[in-house]
Amino acid sequence: KRIDGLFVACHGKGPDLFVEFQGYKDPSIYWRCFRQVATWREQNPGSTRPFLMVILFLHRDLDPGPPPELAGSAFPLKRAYLPECLEGIGGRPTPLVVLEPLVLKDAEALKERAPRWREALDALNLSAKDRRFWIELLQYAVLQRFATMGLKEVEEMLQLTSLDKTVAGQELIAIGRQKGLQEGLQEGLQKGLQKGRQEGRQEGLQKGELIGEIRACQRVLKMVVTPRETLREMSLAELRALLSKLDDKL
Repeated sequence: KRIDGLFVACHGKGPDLFVEFQGYKDPSIYWRCFRQVATWREQNPGSTRPFLMVILFLHRDLDPGPPPELAGSAFPLKRAYLPECLEGIGGRPTPLVVLEPLVLKDAEALKERAPRWREALDALNLSAKDRRFWIELLQYAVLQRFATMGLKEVEEMLQLTSLDKTVAGQELIAIGRQKGLQEGLQEGLQKGLQKGRQEGRQEGLQKGELIGEIRACQRVLKMVVTPRETLREMSLAELRALLSKLDDKL
């Protein structure tokens, strides 16, 4: 029974925006939104800011129209329709293009428009982290609208390259391997004093290379990078198993 979104202006001016995204027919949608706003104001009795309830319908035919009691009331309400909102963008590059798959009628239009969505996101000069965020939302929207498509098919259609296949990704992995070799050499020399120089050197090189590859893969996958000290405590079998799981994700 929670509202989909509550937007509060950072500068403190203008009304709070309660936003409900509606993608299916619900004859009670207006009363539901009225209840959600009333519940929030009840839970936040100190709020005296003006507000506006916005219902964003996926299509116009999903709008049952406000009931007479609300239509004639002073309840601040605005309804909008996603296709018309997207048309209002006017072809300008904006992250909101990730919502366009939701309003398409068939897969042919999807294949035609997919390159334009990718170009729009590229034109925004986003950071790698932000671009990945919007790309994931775009993929999610496509998969929601066309449930029979697989993720690999969507990636190929959008001409997306997995990060481990890009130059930057390969450089990160190469750097990780080089660091792993250096760490392994140092660790191998230390272990050589206890287990025999040659045996310790070999095991240290293997563990060091695995550690370097694991940490490089974690960076590529935007995961928390495991400290070297933690990885050094793991056995070769444990390190290989961990690297195998990361390779599957890549």
